[in-house]
Amino acid sequence: MAVVLNGLGNSYLKSNDLDSALSCFTEACRINESLGEEVNVQFNKVNIAATQIELGRNKFKEGDSINGMKYALNAYATYKQITTDSNSFFNEYQMYDVSIIGADASMLVGKYDEGIGYATKAIENANKLETPEERMNAYEVLADIQQAKALTLNHAPDSMKDLLLLSFKNYKTSRELKDSLFNAENTTKIAEIRTKYESEKKDNEIVLLNKERELQEINLKEKQAIILLSRLQVAKNQDEIELLSKTRNLQELKLLTAEQELMVKEQTLKANAALLELEQKTKVIQQEQLSNEVLFRNMIIGSALILGLFGFLFFNRFKLQKQVEQHQKLIDQRKHIGADLHDDVGSTLSSISIYSEAIKTKLNLERDRKSDGVGS
Repeated sequence: MAVVLNGLGNSYLKSNDLDSALSCFTEACRINESLGEEVNVQFNKVNIAATQIELGRNKFKEGDSINGMKYALNAYATYKQITTDSNSFFNEYQMYDVSIIGADASMLVGKYDEGIGYATKAIENANKLETPEERMNAYEVLADIQQAKALTLNHAPDSMKDLLLLSFKNYKTSRELKDSLFNAENTTKIAEIRTKYESEKKDNEIVLLNKERELQEINLKEKQAIILLSRLQVAKNQDEIELLSKTRNLQELKLLTAEQELMVKEQTLKANAALLELEQKTKVIQQEQLSNEVLFRNMIIGSALILGLFGFLFFNRFKLQKQVEQHQKLIDQRKHIGADLHDDVGSTLSSISIYSEAIKTKLNLERDRKSDGVGS
């Protein structure tokens, strides 16, 4: 939780929300103290003191000297709470920050001698770090403290003059370090720009070469495309010729198929005509059979009628014989009539017998003819 609060305080500090940053650092310090994390407590106190110094400066700039001094005294008191064996907790860079904070806090509360001591210590730490920016800031803080102290020495003009000269000397050193830092930065930037220019120049040359190569590749691909297109055109022409040949073969095949279909239709028509003729012959035979059956039926009916007539005649003859017996006077006449009738019936029977034989013969001939037609 303390780590989170410390990180949150740094975020507030970067966004210049100093009050929220101070609250987070203070709460983180309280939690670390309750956990016995002495190293983290020292870091939290450094952050608290630095934040209080910034708050004090802002209040002084706003014309609120009372609250400005309040924050300055709190920063000084917080700085004093940092243990004397802080060297065992902080590295050289952190010791530089602690010394700068101590110098700022001392200057704000008017303890200039302590501030000069802290600023001198900060210069020593910056010299060990060999970082121009930290040396510049340390000399500038020392010059500010010496100038502030010199303004309080109105009763000792000589001391005031000497201190102002020292302040000017330290400020000049700070300016020289700033100028050297600026020149170094400019030199670095110029070198970076030159390097960037050379790099971009080489990149442009590479891009140009790549473009030329790409153009050559495009020309080569274009030639290859033309060759491929020519081959495709030849293949297309061959395909068209082959398609025309296949189309002609297909048309010939269709014509042959049509001729075969026509022949099949002709054969079908012939077969249908033969079937029709066969049906007609069959119909004629059936009609002949029907005629024969009708004739045979008529012959049977005629025979039956004749037989009926014969029976009727025989019955009449029998009746006449009875009448002859009854009428003796008519016997001769009856005999004559009977003889005539007998002759007529005999001739009739003979005719019937002859007709029956003729019909049988005709029926046998018709049956033989049918048998020969079916066999063929």
